[in-house]
Amino acid sequence: MDIEQEIKLLQITVDRYTRLIVWLKDRRELLAKLPASTVYGTQVDFNHPSHTEVIRIIRVLGGKWKKTPSTTVSDKIDYQTEIDGITVRCWEGEPPPSCKVIEVEEMVPERIVPAGIKKVRKIVCSGTHEQVTVAIATARAAADAAQQAG
Repeated sequence: MDIEQEIKLLQITVDRYTRLIVWLKDRRELLAKLPASTVYGTQVDFNHPSHTEVIRIIRVLGGKWKKTPSTTVSDKIDYQTEIDGITVRCWEGEPPPSCKVIEVEEMVPERIVPAGIKKVRKIVCSGTHEQVTVAIATARAAADAAQQAG
């Protein structure tokens, strides 16, 4: 790689970190209300939060959060969203009381490789999906309104 390419790559990195610094400064007061976070690369992580902390983080920051079984701990959930170009994660968070992470075997149909069975982890919740969805949607709306007002 020549020097011009190196400079361009470094400038991209500087730009990413500059956006992160601005993002953190703009949300300094909000983030002060939340559990300690760490910056991992150009994303913000809340590591190992309790479910109560996960709900507080979601309510304060707003946004649409994706929930997936943790890739590293079998009974935890990874929550992730993107807010103004910055990825925010609740890494290895506690699942809601009505949910658990289970491992199931699924049939994989034959495509390029022969058919088989693989083990996958899924989040399963009992009876409260609509309540949780409404609570999260309400929290998102409140956070969006607060952010627009501030």
